[in-house]
Amino acid sequence: MTNSDTSTRILKKSSRTVWPIYLFLTIFVIIGGGCLLYAPVKAVKTLVFIRKAAVTTGTVEDLVAKRGSKSTTYAPSVTFNTPDGRLIRFVSQISGSQSAYNVGQRLEVYYDPANEGNAEIKGFIPLWMPVIIFSVLGLAFSGIGGGMIYAIRRSVKEAEQKEALLQNGMLEWETEPDWQSATIRSVTGREATFFWLFAAVWNVIAQPTGFICLNSAIYEGNRLASIGLMFPLVGFWLLWEAARRTLQIRIFGEIQLRMDPFPASIGGEAGGTIDLPIHFSSGNVFAVSLSCEQVIRHRDGNRKELIWQEGGRAAATLGPAGTRIAFRVAVPATEAPSSDSHLWTVRITAELPGLDLDRSFVIPVIREQSPRTSRLNVPLAHDLMPSEELPAGTVQVKGQGERLLLRYPCRRNLKTGLLCAFFSGWFLGGVSIFVFNSPGVGFVILPIFGMIGVGLLLYAVWLLSNSLQVTVEAGRLSVMRRLFGIPINSSSIETALVRRVEIVKFGARGTGTSAKLIYRIGADCADGTTITLGDGVEGRAVAVEIARQLRQVCGLSGPTAPTR
Repeated sequence: MTNSDTSTRILKKSSRTVWPIYLFLTIFVIIGGGCLLYAPVKAVKTLVFIRKAAVTTGTVEDLVAKRGSKSTTYAPSVTFNTPDGRLIRFVSQISGSQSAYNVGQRLEVYYDPANEGNAEIKGFIPLWMPVIIFSVLGLAFSGIGGGMIYAIRRSVKEAEQKEALLQNGMLEWETEPDWQSATIRSVTGREATFFWLFAAVWNVIAQPTGFICLNSAIYEGNRLASIGLMFPLVGFWLLWEAARRTLQIRIFGEIQLRMDPFPASIGGEAGGTIDLPIHFSSGNVFAVSLSCEQVIRHRDGNRKELIWQEGGRAAATLGPAGTRIAFRVAVPATEAPSSDSHLWTVRITAELPGLDLDRSFVIPVIREQSPRTSRLNVPLAHDLMPSEELPAGTVQVKGQGERLLLRYPCRRNLKTGLLCAFFSGWFLGGVSIFVFNSPGVGFVILPIFGMIGVGLLLYAVWLLSNSLQVTVEAGRLSVMRRLFGIPINSSSIETALVRRVEIVKFGARGTGTSAKLIYRIGADCADGTTITLGDGVEGRAVAVEIARQLRQVCGLSGPTAPTR
């Protein structure tokens, strides 16, 4: 089946199935629009009420139960006396699982002198929470519905344009709008826009939610509500990321990558130059990485998995705009070319005065009979990385002659360990608070969350406390694993029995373009056993260098075995 036949089939299928989605999302937009229209009306009514209201002191007479389908909330019933001595009673429109008010409590009350029954407790939550709720619901429903309609419509339009170009004989990669020339724009601008929109929608929902949870935790004694404070914290992080990306654009401008060759090819090279509007300094170090991500599609969404990555340094020289950087990276012959299921991304980073540089470019990588190489007169990025420069946080190397000592400290897994410990505390804390407040409830769900929390805690302890020492001397290879500094496992073998040393992809740390592949280094021995000579190693270049030194002292010739 040709590309044209496939696109036509997908397009016809989309046209038959997209209109029910439009209808469903339109309902979201209508509901959201109605809430947004009513929210300012309610706000004006509240302002008018406050302006003409009189203030008096009332007493909480009772807590009125409001039973829902799954829970019961309580609203304070308040009484107060008018100037002419009449007793007025009203029930506040705000209720909670545990009321913030006590029977007999004295508090200030707003009431309308022309209609004493129109009254409310004087406070931010009783007066303004309905406005906040309608605003949040309106923004959430209309934003989600409208945004998804726009995204679907845009994807359908792009599919139509791509289909027309394919029918005219263009190759699939040539139909991408961003790949019409060798000049590739950075995705940072689009990422900044996405973060601002996502942060706006998230914070509109999360900040009022956090305020309600904080009020419930402090004034109502509901400790379980403190878990909800996670949502505004995530909102603050989203705002920080959006501001950081926007500041990158303002300082460095619209940075573009001029590819050489264009496009890159499987089994060949990816390379190019970038002009930066910064003062040239020989002390600035620019790191470059080429990554391949596989897009795994599910019914509930897509997931990207980092499957290959190569890193090194770019060469920096004086350029017309200030500094010009150039790089070349070898593309493996075993990976797949650019497609809807495989994305190739170049990332350039540098620690610069004022603000660090961090830009990513999605580039085309195709498969050809004769792989293309770059015409740039610069070494490969991997070759520009000093071989002796290994991060001390990952491995500490001491070697002399035929003796080599490798120490992998506990902190090599610091970020992952702290993240696991954080989520473990979140799970276990939530379970503890829930059990404390509602004993005897959730016999099925709570043990599951508790086991997840315990599992994450044990894994965090392992990551943060295990270290590994590898020693090669006098013809023997010795390995010692320690936990909290206490030896728990050791092995030793003659170096003559080591058949090969290889690096194996173990996973990835981080997300998106900032993700780093994690490797394990192992030795295959003549007796059929495999010995771990390193784990938690971040970055292929570091893993390859460690394996090279191990192969050298073990007397093994030839290149490092390919990664599995």
